[in-house]
Amino acid sequence: MSQVLHHVALDPAFSVHLTELAGAAFLGPDTLAVTSTNKSYVLLRPDPDADAGLEWRHFLESDGTVSELRRSRFSTVRARMMYVSSLAYDAAARELITVSVPSPRHQQLVVSRFDRTDFVLSSEFELRPAPGLALAGPERSLGEYVVTGAAASDGVLYAVSAAHSTLLVIDLEAQRLAGAYSVPELDGPVGLAVRDGQLWVAQADGRLAVLGLPATNSEGGSASP
Repeated sequence: MSQVLHHVALDPAFSVHLTELAGAAFLGPDTLAVTSTNKSYVLLRPDPDADAGLEWRHFLESDGTVSELRRSRFSTVRARMMYVSSLAYDAAARELITVSVPSPRHQQLVVSRFDRTDFVLSSEFELRPAPGLALAGPERSLGEYVVTGAAASDGVLYAVSAAHSTLLVIDLEAQRLAGAYSVPELDGPVGLAVRDGQLWVAQADGRLAVLGLPATNSEGGSASP
């Protein structure tokens, strides 16, 4: 990041509690959605005429050029007691997407989709391998993956897992895992974006890794960690 265009520090205790920030996605050229691990979210927009008298409630710090548009919490069913570490936006479907983080009690990945109009849950599913994909053994589980970055494009959700340094390819229409690709050179992935036909992976040390888009054909292969 060579230039800071806007700066705010969110007040985590105002109105809706924000835990550690976990993901962000642009909902258009000027609206940013940010989510925390407990599925609370905030919408932010650059605003040169931001009213400091109103925005002090939302921010601990601000350069005076950003307004908070909305603050609430994503409500889920299958992932109700689970945390998230990523956020994606499907512009074609106008949906925000989260992927749950497995826990010792809930060993599964739940993909939840929220309508852009009212931010209400529109669909969700527990991720399972597509026909032709197989886990490495009966003791293995997709719950071994921890998704820390996600991006949607052309009906596909790309999700990067910090555990096992793996790229997951999810067919949103079929609601199935279409492929899993080991990317051992990734070091602590924390974000993912699709740009110019490539996947850009942000890593914890500030470096970017650029990957080619994988094929989405689910015939054969392995989904194992």
